[in-house]
Amino acid sequence: MRIQKTCSVGRKQYIGNQSKNSYCSPRCGMKARRGIPLYRNLMYESNKGATKKYFQSDKGKSSLRRAINSYFETAKGRLARMMAVQRYAAKKNGLPSSLTAKEWKQTLMDFDSRCAYCGSDKRLIQEHFIPVSKGGEYTKRNIVPACQTCNGKKGNKHPADFLSAETYRRVANYLGV
Repeated sequence: MRIQKTCSVGRKQYIGNQSKNSYCSPRCGMKARRGIPLYRNLMYESNKGATKKYFQSDKGKSSLRRAINSYFETAKGRLARMMAVQRYAAKKNGLPSSLTAKEWKQTLMDFDSRCAYCGSDKRLIQEHFIPVSKGGEYTKRNIVPACQTCNGKKGNKHPADFLSAETYRRVANYLGV
């Protein structure tokens, strides 16, 4: 016996046989069996108002903030935040900012995941070889890995004023300066 039914995946109306399977097409049946998260999307759409209300409440805001903070505690999150801050500083000063995460990882590999200045393998950050205040861009040709100690010591100085001649030549040759 054929009756009007509603597909449990696509929510379309169709005429089908009276059986326990309620999919409008074999494709929807395959999606349901594979566990493709289409159902979750439909649930989100149907509860959109409630979801929005939750994230506007104090409990929802704190839950979202905790999720964001836990992301920024991961290595990927720290890299994303560091790159966003650097891009903002370059944009604010009207300088190019084209360094990508892939280029940064390549730079780290080129320096063997060590500080470009002292060779330390402590936690590394992105250091502008030529400081932003002196026109240093946020590009592969100006960013090197540095430990926080060297970054703090160098500060706003030109690298020739801070580094030994040998170290300056080595890093400048790598950057093509």
